[in-house]
Amino acid sequence: MPRWTRRREGVVERGERTRYVCPCRSCREDRLSATAEFHRAINEVIFHAGEKHRRLIAGLEAMKAGPGGITKISEITGLDRKTIARGIRDLRQGEAATGRDRKKGGGRKKVEKKRPTGAADAEEPDEG
Repeated sequence: MPRWTRRREGVVERGERTRYVCPCRSCREDRLSATAEFHRAINEVIFHAGEKHRRLIAGLEAMKAGPGGITKISEITGLDRKTIARGIRDLRQGEAATGRDRKKGGGRKKVEKKRPTGAADAEEPDEG
């Protein structure tokens, strides 16, 4: 079992990864109850899931919970309500099967693209 470095407001941190701890009464008072077990299980799955799967799992659980499900799952997992709503939308539209998490072309540009090859040659001192 890994050692967690610090704990604040329902979040247990270790390095860059954070594991949310549900702050509900069931989880605080009776850690062995079925509700607390479910909350721990869903937070464990979400902790290990990637960005897209995290959204889809939370969306699925919110749909299963029925009316008020987005708010319930948001409180249990610490995910934003908009994220959960997007997960529900992705499930309903059938976008769960696409291969990419983000759109192509996003993120930081590669150094080769920023600086043309001729510019790299111009910076080198002449040996002559």
